[in-house]
Amino acid sequence: MYRKAMLSARLTAIILDTIVQVILAYALGWLLFRNTVVTSEHIISAHMFTGFVYNWFFWTRNNGQTPAKALLGIQVLKTNGDTLNTFDALLRYFGYVLNSSTFLIGWLVAVFREDQRGLHDHIADTMVVYK
Repeated sequence: MYRKAMLSARLTAIILDTIVQVILAYALGWLLFRNTVVTSEHIISAHMFTGFVYNWFFWTRNNGQTPAKALLGIQVLKTNGDTLNTFDALLRYFGYVLNSSTFLIGWLVAVFREDQRGLHDHIADTMVVYK
């Protein structure tokens, strides 16, 4: 039996991981676009790419724990307890994008559900639990 992670731990992990991803995205953007005028499209593209690679790597290669999730003692698993594969990570990250592009409604779903799973969790059939 798994103990579901508190929303405050999940939110803290997302914020910390996002800070790291933004730094990585700016570094990547600077490397790729340093000789051109950087537009918001460049920054968004770099952030989308680094965000996916970052999450994919840690969700699939580090037992479902990004650095922030590891710091907080939580991990992402499939609802059956398995670790995520590449397709699961793609679905979950697509859910992140969908959550954020719908005025955060997808994130708020977790607040009102007893299982505290957000839209991204339902799309990828995942849960966040204490390790």
